[in-house]
Amino acid sequence: IKKINGFVEAEESEILYWTQWLTHLLKITIEPTAALAMAGAHKFLQSQNKPKRVLVILSGGNISTDTQQAIWAHDCLQTIPTLIKNTP
Repeated sequence: IKKINGFVEAEESEILYWTQWLTHLLKITIEPTAALAMAGAHKFLQSQNKPKRVLVILSGGNISTDTQQAIWAHDCLQTIPTLIKNTP
């Protein structure tokens, strides 16, 4: 941990957003904690001046019906995700 440059935090709304988008785009069921990694990667990429490569590992399937219904209570698919900034 002493060698890392910092942490990236994600809000619950970002986790819900990426859970919906990853499910929609990849056609797989992922856990909200897997979307946490994507939310963090997205924030990290947005803060960079140069393009970077990141690896996001998604785990899936371990989600209850109640949790899944709560995640889809509000449709986040109306806002298209921007994965990286346009850089000159």
